[in-house]
Amino acid sequence: MGVTGRIHGANSEYVDELASAMNIPCEKVELNSDSFDRWLIEHSLYESTRDQPQIVIYDQFNIEEQFSWRVRRTLPDAVTILDTQDFHSLRDIRERQIRQGGGTIDFDSNRIVPYQSAPPGPSMVSSLTELFLDPRRQPNDPSDLLSRELASILRSDLSLFVSPVETQLLTSSDGVGIPNRGLVTLPITYADEATYAELSSSLYASLSLNPQKYASRSFRDREHYVFVGSARHPPNVDCVRYLKTHVWPMLRRLHGEDSHVELHIYGSHLTRDVTDLDSPETGFRIRGSAKGEVERALSKYRVLLAPLRFGAGVKGKIIDAWRSGLPVVTTSVGAEGLDLAQYRETISPEAPGADPVLADSLAAIYKYIDPNRVKRFAGSLYTDDLGAFVHAAHVMYSNEELFTASRNVNLHVLQRDHGDTAGMDVLRTELERCGLFECDPEKRAASLHRQRRANFLQQMVWSTGLMATELKSRLLSMKNRT
Repeated sequence: MGVTGRIHGANSEYVDELASAMNIPCEKVELNSDSFDRWLIEHSLYESTRDQPQIVIYDQFNIEEQFSWRVRRTLPDAVTILDTQDFHSLRDIRERQIRQGGGTIDFDSNRIVPYQSAPPGPSMVSSLTELFLDPRRQPNDPSDLLSRELASILRSDLSLFVSPVETQLLTSSDGVGIPNRGLVTLPITYADEATYAELSSSLYASLSLNPQKYASRSFRDREHYVFVGSARHPPNVDCVRYLKTHVWPMLRRLHGEDSHVELHIYGSHLTRDVTDLDSPETGFRIRGSAKGEVERALSKYRVLLAPLRFGAGVKGKIIDAWRSGLPVVTTSVGAEGLDLAQYRETISPEAPGADPVLADSLAAIYKYIDPNRVKRFAGSLYTDDLGAFVHAAHVMYSNEELFTASRNVNLHVLQRDHGDTAGMDVLRTELERCGLFECDPEKRAASLHRQRRANFLQQMVWSTGLMATELKSRLLSMKNRT
C-alpha cells in the first residue's frame, strides 16, 4: 500500500517533492506499454499477500480507462478507487452551452451564467438530462465523454467526489439513476491546527496548510482584488477574459478611474493570450504563478472575484481564499457544492446556543446585501446578475464591517466542515464494505469479490466496456516494441 505509480505526463516537480518529503516511492508509468504490466507483476509477487498492493487509485477517469484493465488482470484483489475531482461531463455540457449561446463573452451582457444553475434539485438534474437528449451526441462515439465517464465510475469499486451536487446528479431518478453504492463525497480538506503542529514534513510546510497562518491579516492591511486559477483549466481562462471585458470596467468606474485599486490575476501555465491582457493603465494586472504559496499571495488582498461561467465540482480557489481570510464574490457555478443548507442554516443567529460573534457577523452580512439579488454561502456571496455581482464586490471591498463578518463566518465553516477528518467516516464505511480492513487476506478478497458479484452494473461494464481500449493499447504497445 505504500507504492504510488507516477502516471505519464504528471508534473515531475510535485511528484519528486512528494517522494522526497513523504518518503513515498514513485515510478514513471508509460502509456500503452507492457512495462506497467511488468511493474504490477513485480509488486504482486511478494512472499506474503499481506504486502501486496491493496488499493489502486486512479486520478481522473481517463487514467482509469488506460490502466484499470491491466490492474484488474494482475491485482484482482485490490480495491480500485476513482478520484473524479469533478464531474467532467457536467463541465463539458456547460461549456458547450456557453459556446453555442453566441461566443465566449457576448452571450448575455446582463447575466454572467446564461443557463440554469442551481443547488441540488430538478434544475440541476435537467442539465445532465439535456446532455443525454442532445441529438448530436453519438452514444458509441469514443469521444462521448459522458458514456466514458459513467463507465469508469461503474467499473471502480469506489468513486470519490468533492461536490454533493454531483453525487445527487448521478443517483437521482431524474438524472442518471445509478446506485449510490460506492459513491463517496469527500470535501476538500486541510490540516487543522492540532494536525499541522504535528507535521514535520517539508512538503506540508511548503504547501502552507495552516489555515490560521495568514487569515488574521486585517482589512486595512489588505488591498486590491484578486483571482487565481491555472490557465490549463478552460473555466479559469474564460473567467479571466470575462473579468477583463465585463466586470473590471464596471467595478473600476465604481471606485473611480483615478483610484489606486487594482485587480491582480495569478495562475500557472499562463499563455500569451492571457498575459497580453495585462493593462497597467487600467489596473488589470497579470501576476503569474503563486509558486506554491497561494495562501501567502491571497492574504495580501481584500476580495477574491470569481465570476465563473461554467465548471463543476467544488472550487479549490474558494477554499484557498477562506483559508487566507479572504471574502469571495462568485456565481452559482462557483458556489456549487458549497451552497448547501448547512452553510446557510446551521449557523443561524436564532439557533440555540449560537455563537454571539457568528450571530453578529451574519447580521452584518445581511445588513449590506439584498437577498433578492445576492445569495450567501458561508460568509461569501454569489449571484449570476452582472450588476449585482459588481455591486456586491464593491461593497465587500469598501466596508470593513462586512469584510470582517465575512471572514469570521468563512473561517467557522472552514474549520467545521473542511478539517482533515471531514468525510472520513463515510470513506471508512465504504472501505470496510470492500473488506479492506480484514486481517486475513483471503477473507479480504472474498469480501471484495462478494461486493462485486452483487454489483450487476459493474459486471456489465467490465464484460464489454474496455475491450476496444484494451485492444488499441495492445496494438500500440506492439507498435512501440517494433
